[in-house]
Amino acid sequence: MKPLFYSIATLLFLVSCEKDPDPITDVSAGRITRFKEHINYEGSIKFCDTLPPSYIPAIASTIFLDSNTVLFHLSADSISFDTTLAYDFQTSIFEEASLSISFLGPTEEDGGWFSHGYFGMDLAGYIHIEFGNTNCLTNAVFDGYSKH
Repeated sequence: MKPLFYSIATLLFLVSCEKDPDPITDVSAGRITRFKEHINYEGSIKFCDTLPPSYIPAIASTIFLDSNTVLFHLSADSISFDTTLAYDFQTSIFEEASLSISFLGPTEEDGGWFSHGYFGMDLAGYIHIEFGNTNCLTNAVFDGYSKH
């Protein structure tokens, strides 16, 4: 009778033990959801390492293709610049305390990140995108804020 009791008790114990969700996964999903809420960004493009730096007003809009791919449509009317860039994005732990969304482009030099927070004047999201440009030895950069 004791072996049957121990078998049933062990079975009930194993069934009742539920694994706690991974807190990083929960935070990661929340951060990605927050990122997807930001669609339009206003900022500037800096081409190459020009001296003095020339920042050209530009806008970026996002289109999410799937769970980890985003398209950035960049345009700067003042110079008739219009392009679309595709990046995969992933979350990663930064300094063991902060979760970051980073962009991975088609080459090693193409990348960037997303940050969320209060930046003043209702600006809630920030993106930094580095992308290749045929006229540059170094990457061009777009930095922009979105309103929430």
